[in-house]
Parts: sequence; C-alpha cells; structure tokens
Amino acid sequence: MRWFFDAAIRGLARLLVQIFYRRVELVGVEHIPRSGPVLLVANHGNALVDPALVVALSPRMPRFLAKHVLFRHPLVRPLLALAGAIPVYRKVDGADARANQDTFVRCHDELAAGGAIALFPEGISHHEPRLQPLKTGAARIALGAEAAHGPLGIQVVPVGLVFEEKERFRSKALVVFGEPFGIEDEVRRAEASDAQAKQVVRELTERIARALATVTLNTDSWEDQRLASRASDIVARDVDEAARGAARGDFTLQREVVAAYERLRESDPATAEALRSRLAEYERDLDARGFRDEHVSAAHPSFVTRYAIPRVVKLLFWLPVALVGSAVNWLPYRAVGV
Repeated sequence: MRWFFDAAIRGLARLLVQIFYRRVELVGVEHIPRSGPVLLVANHGNALVDPALVVALSPRMPRFLAKHVLFRHPLVRPLLALAGAIPVYRKVDGADARANQDTFVRCHDELAAGGAIALFPEGISHHEPRLQPLKTGAARIALGAEAAHGPLGIQVVPVGLVFEEKERFRSKALVVFGEPFGIEDEVRRAEASDAQAKQVVRELTERIARALATVTLNTDSWEDQRLASRASDIVARDVDEAARGAARGDFTLQREVVAAYERLRESDPATAEALRSRLAEYERDLDARGFRDEHVSAAHPSFVTRYAIPRVVKLLFWLPVALVGSAVNWLPYRAVGV
C-alpha cells in the first residue's frame, strides 16, 4: 500500500504546484541517484510550499522531516501520515528533544533500506533571501546511519528552491538539484573517536552549507533577487539559446548577474544604484502594462506575426466559453489566491 499512498501524495503535490505557479522550471534532476540511500537537503524559505515542490519534482519519493506540531493540525496531519513524514521534536516548540532518538532511528532505517530522506537543515522556514546558519541534524543523520548500518554509500544532494515572488499567486519557481556527494571520508574520520566525530559533524555541516550555496541565489534582499532575475532575462535575449541551455542556463546566468552586481556595488556604488533604479523602473512598466520580457524583446516582425495570429484565433474561438467560465469561477479563484 505504501506505493499507492506515495503516488497519491505526489499527484496531489503536482496538482497544487500547477495551480499555484504559472511556471516551474527544473534543473539537475539527473543528479539524483535512481537507487540507493539519498539525503536531500534544501533551503527553506516558503513554508509548506517547499516540501510540495520537492515531492512534485523529485524522481524519488522522500520521507520528509517535519516539526511535530504540524502533526497536531487536523488538515495537515493526514497528509503527513500519507507521505510517511517523520516528526522532529524541537525545544523551540516546547518539545522534549530526547524524543528525537526515535526520529534518528527511523531515518537510519529508511536510509539503510535504500530510501530517500529530505530535510531543511536551516531548521526553520524564514523570510530571508540568504541561507540561514545550518543545524547539524543532516550531518548527524547521515553519519549515524552509516555508523549503525554501514557501509551504505549515502549520497547527499543539495536542493535549491528559487522563487520569482514567493508570496505571489501564479508566479514562477525554480528547483535546482545540485551535484551529489558522498561522505566516505567523513565516515572514516568519525569512527576514530567521539571527539573527532563531533568535529566531523561540524565539518560535514559546513560542506552541506557550501553545496546549498551553489544552488541558491543568496542576495541581500528579495528585491535584489527579483531584479537579478529580471536582469538575467534581459541579458538572455542576446545569448544563444543552444549555448546557454534552457533552465540550467537561466539559473547560471542569474548567479552570474548576482555576482557581477555585488562586484559593481563594491567598486562603483553610484553606478550600481543607478542600474538598480533603471531595472526597478523597467519592472514597474512591465507590470503596469501586463507584459513579460518576451513580449517586448521581438527583433523581427515575423516573430510578432507568429506570436499574434494563433493567439487571436484561439481568443475568438474560446472567448464565449471563457466569459462563462470567468463568471462561474471568479469567486473560488480569488478564494484560492487568498
């Protein structure tokens, strides 16, 4: 029956993601091993949306760690149970942390069986555009599983969740699966002594943090991140599509734009601020007119023709149906947005 519950949860997650986001791009899915124990570690900037994205887009169905207070919620608890989620007991939630002994055992058993565990090592859902300091739980779970059942060959996969405007209904999201890495060296050094093991846990946590930094943008503000995305869209107009790839190239370009802006801000703050102001003004103009970048970047009349004619035909054909549908669905649509 486990496979049935997993299929149901994944189907629900995919449906919700399709409803909430206008577009979700996926990068690096080939990095996730198709078999064997895997630890997925992701940034956590958007509450319950984050696990839904990972479940919907990952080729492996992971068992998520979730704070135990969520298991008390009458609507969330059934979903967590169906997903096989594992509760975490935190002092900040008023729980006895000693109850996490069972949490670790369940994680170790899942990894020993060749399964996938997913968690957010920052330990909290936050509203910051940068990664927050990581807790040691991910490292302790991986090393503990190897010590209890090893050698397992656990692979750690960093997962970056990047949002265009995370609180905006029908915006864009990007899920980046980074390069996996093994922990064989850490396992060998952790076996030496308890004191060495504690140091290895800290070092592995730092390694996970560096890996997560490669799949996230990490700007000073959400506005900077949004403007970096806009700037990369503009730059991409002049970059050959075959050369830069699809979503992978877009994300790489966004990271390069962020890094270039940081360098410019350090060397020439006035120019950096002027550039930022121009981007913000351009974004306001697009929003005011309901346009996207591809609508204003056409360099040849044939592009406009190819874009406009099929859409005009569709508009004329579906307009009567759309008017009825809009009248019927306006209220529930707004309710979902709220």
